[in-house]
Amino acid sequence: MTFDEYFKKATGGQSPYPYQREFAELKDVPQLLSVPTGVGKTATAILGWLYRRRFHSGEDVRKATPRRLVYCLPMRTLVEQTERCALSWLQTLNEEILGGPDKKPIRVSVMMGGEDAGPWHLCPEDDAILIGTQDMLLSRALNRGYAARRNRWPVEFGSILNDALWVFDEVQLMGNALATSVQIDAFGKKLWPPAVPNKFLWMSATLGSDMLRTRDREDWGLTTTTALPLGENDFKHPEIDCRLNASKRLAILTKNKEPSASDILTHHREQGAGRISLVVLNTVASAKSFYAELLAAMTPKPAKGKKKSAPAPVARQPDVMLLHSRFRSMDRNERMTNLLAFLDRMNRETGAVADHPGLILVSTQVIEAGFDLSSVALWSEIAPWASVIQRLGRLNREGRQPNAVATFWMPKASELNKGEGVPNAKRIGPYDKSAIDASRKLIEAAIALQQDGGSYRAALDATFATAGSTAALKVEADVVIRPQDFFGLFSTEPDMAGGFTNIAPYVRGTDRDVDVHVFWRDFDPVKSRNWTQSAPVREELVTVPFFEFRSFLGKAGVAYEWNFETDGWERRRGAEVQPGMTLLLPKSAGGYDRNSGWTGAASHRDFDVQPDRGDTGDSFDADRWSGFQGWLKLDQHLLDVEAEVKDLAKALSLPTATSDALSIAARWHDWGKSVSAWQRAVAKYVDDSKQKLTAIMQDDKRVELHAVAQDWLGVMEGTDVASQLWAKFPDPRGAVCDERLASLTSLQKLQFLKRVATPFRPGLRHEAGSALAAWQLWRNGDTNLSGLAVYLIASHHGKVRTILRSRNRHDEVFGLSAGDKLQAVAGIFDQASILQTDCRHIGATGEWNADRTEFTIGSLSWIQMIAELLGPTPGEPPVTHEVLSDNEPRALGPIALAYLEALLVCADVRASRTPGKGDER
Repeated sequence: MTFDEYFKKATGGQSPYPYQREFAELKDVPQLLSVPTGVGKTATAILGWLYRRRFHSGEDVRKATPRRLVYCLPMRTLVEQTERCALSWLQTLNEEILGGPDKKPIRVSVMMGGEDAGPWHLCPEDDAILIGTQDMLLSRALNRGYAARRNRWPVEFGSILNDALWVFDEVQLMGNALATSVQIDAFGKKLWPPAVPNKFLWMSATLGSDMLRTRDREDWGLTTTTALPLGENDFKHPEIDCRLNASKRLAILTKNKEPSASDILTHHREQGAGRISLVVLNTVASAKSFYAELLAAMTPKPAKGKKKSAPAPVARQPDVMLLHSRFRSMDRNERMTNLLAFLDRMNRETGAVADHPGLILVSTQVIEAGFDLSSVALWSEIAPWASVIQRLGRLNREGRQPNAVATFWMPKASELNKGEGVPNAKRIGPYDKSAIDASRKLIEAAIALQQDGGSYRAALDATFATAGSTAALKVEADVVIRPQDFFGLFSTEPDMAGGFTNIAPYVRGTDRDVDVHVFWRDFDPVKSRNWTQSAPVREELVTVPFFEFRSFLGKAGVAYEWNFETDGWERRRGAEVQPGMTLLLPKSAGGYDRNSGWTGAASHRDFDVQPDRGDTGDSFDADRWSGFQGWLKLDQHLLDVEAEVKDLAKALSLPTATSDALSIAARWHDWGKSVSAWQRAVAKYVDDSKQKLTAIMQDDKRVELHAVAQDWLGVMEGTDVASQLWAKFPDPRGAVCDERLASLTSLQKLQFLKRVATPFRPGLRHEAGSALAAWQLWRNGDTNLSGLAVYLIASHHGKVRTILRSRNRHDEVFGLSAGDKLQAVAGIFDQASILQTDCRHIGATGEWNADRTEFTIGSLSWIQMIAELLGPTPGEPPVTHEVLSDNEPRALGPIALAYLEALLVCADVRASRTPGKGDER
């Protein structure tokens, strides 16, 4: 299939632009795609990647194209629109084009708040698209995934930085994240190569190749940039010509003047019938305030002099919509649906909706980039020059809006930012005052050129060519991540203060707008001591600037954060709130309104909340990913995971040394479950579950649940727990999928889940036991084992990794102590293993001779093994070779090592969900 045939099929008949065809057919992906807004960058990246991966005539190009497309955007609204485009194109291509005996459908996953983006990381051998905000994606690329459970950090880190084509769109809006992305690319090229190569592509309508320069890249010789701009044939293309040369008129109000809601409403009634008038404010607060003024201006008022007369007749009012980033997605989706419905009704020839008064859209920066709408009027506060250009891209975008005009005015500084020594005295809203002043001068220069008879395009191009424009578009990072910083993030253990490195400056910037994720539930933490609440879903989360949320809590307010170690929700005062946290509030705390979004007012409580599902966050004991709904023996599970690993290694063409280490780790990974304490915990869990199921059967008010409870009770009672070593056991919460419960309401099902939910608390990490046993055999000379295999055994749940620590005064390593015994497993481990824990110490252990002149090493250190597996960091002394032998994998670096962790996790989860593959070998 030619690219033109493929593109037309995907887009419903549209022909590609010449540069889109060139991108898809090039031998390698360029680093920079520099094309104006509105000419199809999104289609170029997504459809171009898929063509190169599945349909390119060159087999070498198809193999060199990463399996995963990671599409990174600065704003949630852009993520939603990009997802819609991707799903639409894939649906149009359908199975006939994308399917086949060896090709699976393309999975599209979204990551923009909320913990669960679906199982995107569980199929590393499949082609997939992952779309997300820079906060969600880059935090994962730094091993600190926002809104993700801590044990998932390394899995997502390894998965997202191997075998991926990263696309950064609208980079002029990304702040420090741009420099972070550039540095991560450099780290992979020069310091720590991934196990499977990545590619990086940056797309921007305004920035040049200088944006890819950092001190490290220059020192390492990474100064050559491959770029793809529009070519001569692109400029001649009728559609591109129509978009680039669309008529627009610029205007600027006097310094102290700003339009009123009545002004904009009057202009829209005169010019905007069937069309969109776009109003863009720089802050959420000003957007909400103007939206309220606009609604008030549209409210009919009684005629003057007549106290009780009917309101004066008014022509049909335009629709009015508020859009910003501080809505929960469940509330924002309704607005987006209405907006998209209006856009779908617009006539392609006239650019208007017939017999409609039009739409006035009040928005913040969320509308600046990537959003394919065309307004007849743009009313905007002056913002930095790059943002102004993006906002102008929403005006007469397709060239069919008559008398299109953009009116700008200077925003007013907050009273809080005025005065000597005030921290934000040099800022107006989210922007530096100097950037706004520079932008105002450039707008005035473009207006002067238009008044001299120049067209909009000529005036804008001439303004672009000035030194002032070049300076205004230059991206200066406040903070640049260095190699030592990145390397240090490999460890996911809490620091000495119990916290983690704050990566907010790397993923967004040092401003006050870095977010926390907030959700509400209907509960009273004061009246109930033992309250529990389930983990949030994406739809109920709202993003809030963390400084603003601190202010909302004040000194007395309390929010709640899930604590992995203690298995419960813990209080967080305002001073403890940090970027990236996911925080729970009782609905009584307020702060949100369904029509306005986050308000920060305690009296605002007009919104629905999700009921508690009885499904709490991850904890020390829980292994949520690899759950199972039946009984599964330990020996069977070990063989199943080994078979899954071998299939993955073959599909990914992994080197022999790493695939062997993965296979050995798979066979050993759960041996620690044979320890008596773990098996006793299974028996207690079964007894507790039977009691809860019996209680349901005895509840005469819940007769509709009796049959299902009886079946699950039979599952629990039908097995002699003590007769076998078990790897998995039934979870009665799986009954919620039973067809016999289909007649229940969602709330009734949730209540059932809560009644049967039974915590499994062995008080130890079984993988630590598996790793300690493997360490002993490896150090005693077993050549089948390697340091890499031992590490992978330990890390397959993301909870035991770079250090071996105790949990309390009564254990030595994650609930285990020297002398604990792993039982023999028939056919796999013929002998029991008595655990030793000396490797937990920071240095080697051993004994001095009598005169203390000679030290005999007894056990080397786990930490030293980790250091040798990772290798050195730039500028640090070389890592000594004390633990790993010369023929073992070593100096893998953090990116490749985390990828191998992720692969074993994938195999474990897949084998748990669909057991039996080990029987086939």
